[in-house]
Amino acid sequence: MCFKHIIITRFNLTGAWLNDKNGKKVLGLDWLEDRYELFLDYCFPSIKNQSCQNFEWWVYFDENTPKKYKRINCELSNQYENFKPKYEASYESFQMNMPIEITELLRTLDEDILVTTRIDNDDMFTDNTIELIQRNVNLTNCGSIIEFPFGYILEKGKICSFRKINSELNAFISYIEKIKPNKNVDTIYYMEHKRWRDKNRIKIAQKEQWIQIVHNSNVLNRATGQFVSFKEVNKFTSVLFDNLKFENDVILFFKKIKYGLGVKKYRVLKKIRMLRAAK
Repeated sequence: MCFKHIIITRFNLTGAWLNDKNGKKVLGLDWLEDRYELFLDYCFPSIKNQSCQNFEWWVYFDENTPKKYKRINCELSNQYENFKPKYEASYESFQMNMPIEITELLRTLDEDILVTTRIDNDDMFTDNTIELIQRNVNLTNCGSIIEFPFGYILEKGKICSFRKINSELNAFISYIEKIKPNKNVDTIYYMEHKRWRDKNRIKIAQKEQWIQIVHNSNVLNRATGQFVSFKEVNKFTSVLFDNLKFENDVILFFKKIKYGLGVKKYRVLKKIRMLRAAK
């Protein structure tokens, strides 16, 4: 049994989202500057440092992405050969052309199975996520979704927080499909991640396998889940986070609310802290 594994990331394709939650244009220079910083701090090193490197990583950019960032993409590709920058006119053209391009690639290979995995450009996997996915790849599991329900939420801002969450059919799922002659593949982007409910689902739930970053330029994401100490990141990955400022731990988080952001907010969060202590 042979398989091809492709991680797919949408970066700044127009049509999918025109603006982030603060109204910034997704293709705007400010948005791109912020997003590349997040990408290089979190997503890129988490993929580059996977224990298993038997995959390609296709990252899709708008064809009108400024030359400055296209040069960065070339440098990243030279630095890490699994990273394959792709350019499309819109989100719609990505949806149409991506399965065709993968199908054409597969015709040149001798593979039985395609595995596609999704990850957003500002999120990250733990070191062995791809290895765990590939352990479950076989002909019997074709047509199945692989999901990791447990992960973390890192909220970045003036006050940082770290939370543990259980989220089914999240934005980190993979799809296993049998390659069929004379038929284009579907890929994980055939449907939005919450709509795969009718498929057989293989849940790998031993530990947290991903971190979702919530920040000012997210389109939709909001921080949810149970507050935990930033020390938990030491169990998550061996990637060195030179730019990850963990000085804002949960205790400091409450102190900043107490002394800097008003009594009402402090009382609410004090109640949350008491509930956590009672568990």
